[in-house]
Amino acid sequence: MLEEILEVNITNSHTELIRAKLYLHEDINSVKIELHFNNTIISCSEENYFSALVQLREILELNNLYLLCKGCERDVYPSHMQISMGLGRKAYKLTMGKQALQEDIVDIFSIGEINRYVTIHEQEVYFEEWIKSLK
Repeated sequence: MLEEILEVNITNSHTELIRAKLYLHEDINSVKIELHFNNTIISCSEENYFSALVQLREILELNNLYLLCKGCERDVYPSHMQISMGLGRKAYKLTMGKQALQEDIVDIFSIGEINRYVTIHEQEVYFEEWIKSLK
């Protein structure tokens, strides 16, 4: 079932923006996101939105394209609870050495800034470093 259609931007550099639409679908056991841009449709299905977003980003990164939304920023990552209870639509904006709080929660599909996106690998490394910084 189609839940929402969002206007998003994609970039292939730090300056060029490509307008796109992101279609969010939810079923009983899975979610699907579809990215529509330049006569192209990329569709990804997973158990939660964050995993579907990562799958979409993997495809985009192969073409040197980057989605500009909060879920693609270095310091944004969901907790296990956010994934299991909210389908991974929400995540924490993380700060080194600081436990994530309710006020740090963002929607992963909220518009992101062009200078804040990173690769999937860079985001995962930051998350691992953040966990270590709490000890």
